Order: sequence, then structure tokens, then C-alpha cells
Amino acid sequence: MSAHLIANKDALHSIEDDLELSLYITVWTGLKYSKTTLTDSARSLLITQIFDSDEVLDIGGSSKSRFLAAQTDFVSEVFVGCNTLDTLIKELIEFFSHRYSVVASREQQAFNNFQDKYVLNSAENMDDTLKELIMSNHVYRKEEGMKIMNSPDKIHDHIIENYNLHLKDPGWPSDDVAVEQEVLWDKQYKIWPAYTKSQLPCRVELMPNGKRRRLEPLPDVETPSPVTSLAGLATL
Repeated sequence: MSAHLIANKDALHSIEDDLELSLYITVWTGLKYSKTTLTDSARSLLITQIFDSDEVLDIGGSSKSRFLAAQTDFVSEVFVGCNTLDTLIKELIEFFSHRYSVVASREQQAFNNFQDKYVLNSAENMDDTLKELIMSNHVYRKEEGMKIMNSPDKIHDHIIENYNLHLKDPGWPSDDVAVEQEVLWDKQYKIWPAYTKSQLPCRVELMPNGKRRRLEPLPDVETPSPVTSLAGLATL
């Protein structure tokens, strides 16, 4: 499911959501069945961070949108001997990040001013270096990406062409066999007593992704309080 649908339970299902889903299927399959440069712990944490969609009042988490907007998890080589897969995923992440990345108003205004002065008035006199600078700008890339994103025909052709281009790449390993990789959340984890960010201690459940979930207090166990008087409260 796309990050948009997870965060917006009443949103209409669109072709953008289906095509974004193809990215997650590719990432999941690669991390689950291909050898990577990551340790078991790092790979398990990455899978959990991407696909964790815990709900609060029927609104899903933002793990997928943050994964796309940050673009930091596939910076270096991830899949051993398969740079083509790395490149494919990086390009898909960059494209779908346009749905969730935010352009600051100051950035947008600066780009608009630059574009009005140098692009509209003297586009024919612009040298290649300046064109390259504009085309690599975050604001420009988001605007161009959203033009494709908002057109059902364009986004379909764009994603399919991207897959076809990389599938034809001769860099795919010829002897690649799917081998299921261990995911550490399959192992049992324990409930540990710990302190939350509040001043009062409580029991929490340490989840496989490292998050803590508050548990109900043990029965017949009085939770100690550091506050014994008004004077004590004033010291917190």
C-alpha cells in the first residue's frame, strides 16, 4: 500500500498508488531474498522501518513517506553483485519522493525569481552549465516529477519504461538464486521494565523495530512516584 493511502484512510485509490506499490514489492523481495551488504540487524531494522504501518485511530504511520522523502537508505551499495537493482530502486525512490517531499516557501520563491530572470527572458542564451544547475535543483525536479505524477498516462509509461530499461541491463547476475534471508523479528523478544520519557516509571514492550509500547501496570503493584510533597513537585 502506498504511503498516501496509509496516511489517508478515505483517499481514493489511484494508479499512482499501484505504481508506488511496485517499488515496495521490489524492495521487500530484494531485502528478503537477496544477499545484501547489510548485517541481519540492519536489514531487519530497515524492513521494519519501511513497512511499519502501525495505526492510531485508523490513521497509519508515516514510515513509508519518511523513507521516500529522506532518500538515505539506498545511498551506497545494498545488494551484493547487483548494482542494477540498487540503481532501479534509487530512481524509483527519488521519483515517488516527489509525492511527500516539501519545498520551503523561501526555496520556492528563490527558484521562481531565478526562473523569471534567467529562463523566461534568456532561455536561448543559457549555457549548458546553467541548464544543468537548474535541472538538478530540488524545486525544479519536484515540479517536473509532479507533472508526470499527476498524469495517469505519463506516470504509467514513465514507470514501465524505467523497469524495462533496467531489466534489459546486462549487469544482472546470471546465477542469482533466491535465498530467504533471516529477519530478526522472527525471534522472540521480551518485555523489559524501563523508563519512558516521562518522570514516572512504567512497563514498556520493546518492539522488534526498537520502539517502545506502553503496557498496563502490573496488578497489585504500586507505581512509585518521585513526588512526595508540593516541595518535591516544584523541583521537577
